[in-house]
Amino acid sequence: MPEPFQLTEEPEQAVALEANFFRASFNPLASCIDFFYASPFSLLAMTNLKKLYVEGVVRVQLPDTVFVSVVNNLRKLKSLNGVENGNDLFQRS
Repeated sequence: MPEPFQLTEEPEQAVALEANFFRASFNPLASCIDFFYASPFSLLAMTNLKKLYVEGVVRVQLPDTVFVSVVNNLRKLKSLNGVENGNDLFQRS
């Protein structure tokens, strides 16, 4: 497997977006992460309706080396924040 990509400085072009959910998919040929936003009203309505309305924000397609780095860094953040419960990030189901 290739070495994970290391981002050492802010890219020249960057965009800030708000999202509070994501899903990821990867295989040997391609990787992507979809980001979604659910408003506070949508989260509140979920308790009664048992459905959650989310808006698609952006899909990011990544080379596998960058995707692996993202996963590894998320796992590090999870352990640094003392999160021990729940499923592992990107666990296959």
